[in-house]
Amino acid sequence: MSDRSEYLTRKEKIDPLLFEQGWDVSDRSFVRVEIDTKQSDFILKEYRTVSETLKNDAESKYADYILLDSASAPLAVIEANRTSKDPLVGQKQAEEYADDIRSQTGRDVFIFLTNGKEIKFWDRSRAGVRTVSGFYSRRDLERIRFQNEHLMFEAPVIVNTDIVDRGKNIENVKHYGHYPCPNNYLNISGHHQFSYDFQLWHSKTQNLC
Repeated sequence: MSDRSEYLTRKEKIDPLLFEQGWDVSDRSFVRVEIDTKQSDFILKEYRTVSETLKNDAESKYADYILLDSASAPLAVIEANRTSKDPLVGQKQAEEYADDIRSQTGRDVFIFLTNGKEIKFWDRSRAGVRTVSGFYSRRDLERIRFQNEHLMFEAPVIVNTDIVDRGKNIENVKHYGHYPCPNNYLNISGHHQFSYDFQLWHSKTQNLC
């Protein structure tokens, strides 16, 4: 962010939305603002701001916000734009900030893109960018991160055709059945055993085996 309209968007719209989810931008144990992702040390948790690095000769890139986890490590970055811009305008920049953090810590962070009216969320370990109704709390983001890091194995979906007999239903089961599961929930053949309520397409619970 640079000009006044972007500054006002942040102060009048984005900061209050963050506060609703427990992110107080004045509390440095929760949120860091205008952080140089090139010159900060994310391992040591030394967050260098624009005022500290703007005038030196080293490469700099400034994340509008970095949300911190309960250990004060980076959890998410936020790229903010004025309300007149599409939030996706900042996607490439935000990805570069996240890459800078991951290159140091070996751990990915979540990405939010916003213009104060619309919020996009990007969990790069899962799906693409999607629109969300608001920012996620620290607890929510830490929970998602835990799931990503510990439940990443995706078991193949084997459809019981005695129960799911229509071609379209079979494809739907395969599509929606690809949920991550821990290895200890797999049987010896590596197949995920679970039941999925498929009432959108059928009148009874469908069993996948």
